[in-house]
Amino acid sequence: RVRTADGRLFIGTWQEIVARMRDELAGPGQDLTSFMEQAANRVRSLTGREIPSDDPEAFLRESARIGLLEIDE
Repeated sequence: RVRTADGRLFIGTWQEIVARMRDELAGPGQDLTSFMEQAANRVRSLTGREIPSDDPEAFLRESARIGLLEIDE
């Protein structure tokens, strides 16, 4: 379970959560890697922080570590 800063809750595997985020934020036509790369670029430009964009679990865990998400395991 992952909760975004604006309160949206996503439940599933790491890949399912990223896919659901992509569907809500970018649309289902985009592949997961492209979505994570674009999100990582946005985070870098807004915060100067780096998040991985090649693995859904690493992407979500680092996003949580820097305070963008909450993970409830």
